[in-house]
Amino acid sequence: MLETMMVSSGSVMYVMAAVGILGVLAKIVNRMTLYRLIKAAGNMPKSTHKLMKLVKAKYEHACMAHESVENVGVFVEKYIYEYRGFLFGIHTWRQMQLLTVWFVGILATLGAFECYITYGFSDAAYQYIETGLAEMVLLFVISHLSDEQYKLNAVRMYMVDYLENNC
Repeated sequence: MLETMMVSSGSVMYVMAAVGILGVLAKIVNRMTLYRLIKAAGNMPKSTHKLMKLVKAKYEHACMAHESVENVGVFVEKYIYEYRGFLFGIHTWRQMQLLTVWFVGILATLGAFECYITYGFSDAAYQYIETGLAEMVLLFVISHLSDEQYKLNAVRMYMVDYLENNC
């Protein structure tokens, strides 16, 4: 009975659409966060970004306390990976992008299986498979549109360069 209700109401399709929207939203949030970080790191001496101010303050404090920071790259990476752009960290948003692709595939398989159990091979079962594959491909392509690892490396490189040369 539950299977028939889920198949006839199309609730699995709605959940698939919601997961797809979540994947696109994760990409947008991560892209905006990385854009702001690159912009702030490129102009680190004058930046008012909270991460840049925090890293400069922590590094200057370590230098004033006569503690040597042996590996500035690791020092900077620690703060980059802890940084929360919007509710979650950068790594969490990146993982959410990839997990939505898999979750849509699982939902499409579940919907097609429920249609098969309820009605046999019908157009609805094929529709779940086609929609799921199309949404998976779309989410995969969207998640790989911008090279986020390159942007993270650029932020790290800008910050390390500034700290090593100016502080």
